[in-house]
Amino acid sequence: MSSPWTLDKKIPLALVFAILMQTVAAIWWASGLQGQVQANSKDIRQLRLEIDATSSLRSDMAEVKNDIGWIKGWLEKYGR
Repeated sequence: MSSPWTLDKKIPLALVFAILMQTVAAIWWASGLQGQVQANSKDIRQLRLEIDATSSLRSDMAEVKNDIGWIKGWLEKYGR
């Protein structure tokens, strides 16, 4: 009984070249993607630091507004 599938030992050079080029292109694409992921991770870390700084500035501004309100009240009561 013979198998309906057979493997021919003749493989066209163009097919080997095409598969090799696709493999190289896939590796090149993956390495570029890895570089982008690393850059994005760095950007995310930087943005988190900026968000923390911004929230700190917001609390500082709230304190300044309270102080200004106190000064205005004092000036209205005693200063003018």
